[in-house]
Amino acid sequence: MTRCDVRIVVVSLASAACGAPATVPVAAPPAPPIAGSPSSPAAPCADGMVPVPAGTFTMGDRRAGPGVAPGLPIEHSVTLSTYCIDRFEVTVASYTACVASGTCTATPVDHHPNATRYHECNGADPYARLDHPINCVTWDQAAAYCAFARKRLPTEAEWEYAARGSDGRHFPWGDAAPTDDLLEFRQRAMSMNTSFATSEVGMHPHGASPVGADDMAGNVAEWVADWMGHYPTTAVTDPRGPSSGDSHVYRGGSWTDFDVVGVDAVHRIGAATDFQSGYVGFRCAASRIR
Repeated sequence: MTRCDVRIVVVSLASAACGAPATVPVAAPPAPPIAGSPSSPAAPCADGMVPVPAGTFTMGDRRAGPGVAPGLPIEHSVTLSTYCIDRFEVTVASYTACVASGTCTATPVDHHPNATRYHECNGADPYARLDHPINCVTWDQAAAYCAFARKRLPTEAEWEYAARGSDGRHFPWGDAAPTDDLLEFRQRAMSMNTSFATSEVGMHPHGASPVGADDMAGNVAEWVADWMGHYPTTAVTDPRGPSSGDSHVYRGGSWTDFDVVGVDAVHRIGAATDFQSGYVGFRCAASRIR
């Protein structure tokens, strides 16, 4: 077989030398928009991040009803500027590199008597769980890592928009009930009759959000930048949450959740800044495209 017999997709100088007729490359058609994602374009992000186009969405959910829990999840309109968010939760490998640099502090070996049994703190044996999400981190540790990576924690509004898009869905993948192939949560371990813990990041691609962010439900819940507080009652633009408080918000549910409430994209919980748990980790965001 000669070079001229080899099938090629793009016309090259070699094929032209063999007498192949010149052709004009045809651009591929644009990919269809992801369901639930805003339609305006977004610029490329740094490696490992996905772009979130500017847009307006309804944050919160009146279905939860007033008076049910602190920080009532009442619906309100939010407009956000373009930003980027990590595709995956920050891994043990990435956080360990920050610790080695002297910027981040190590996570604890355990935080309660059952930690060894359930292998809760992934940083206790980093080489065994390099691709699992780092957990057992305080809010300050999460913020320090994001600064080290030249990023920041996402605001609560940014987190929810990246998790559910603009179509009002309950979960990153839509409104269908959670199943084992969509997220890592306790129901999966119970159905398999195994011990439960985190999984490697990105193991549930079918559960990705409209913008392509993985594990925004289950695996570990995620710290966000905001203090816990009541939502505004009017439309807001690029909200940053209360100016002060006694607890920060974490979102997304985790491997410890066994029902749909904990992994609903509107569910929110507050905890003290120094709170550490095997079911809480984080991901980062960035305001500017690098």
